[in-house]
Amino acid sequence: MQPYEYKVVKFNPIKRLIPFKIIKEDEIEDIINQLGKLGWSLVSTSNILQGGSTKETILYFSRPAKRLEEMV
Repeated sequence: MQPYEYKVVKFNPIKRLIPFKIIKEDEIEDIINQLGKLGWSLVSTSNILQGGSTKETILYFSRPAKRLEEMV
């Protein structure tokens, strides 16, 4: 059976900086593409809501883990 490893990436749609800056779609794409080059596949997403607005977005990734015999 193939083992897998998982990664969770969380971000706020609005960075808490002054002035407020909305995270752009291309920034999210860059993160996903960089992880894809490392073998990670996006498998799911979810949003944490607060007061009717998205407070946090969570991206879930997985990739095949190296087997113990491959590491030796």
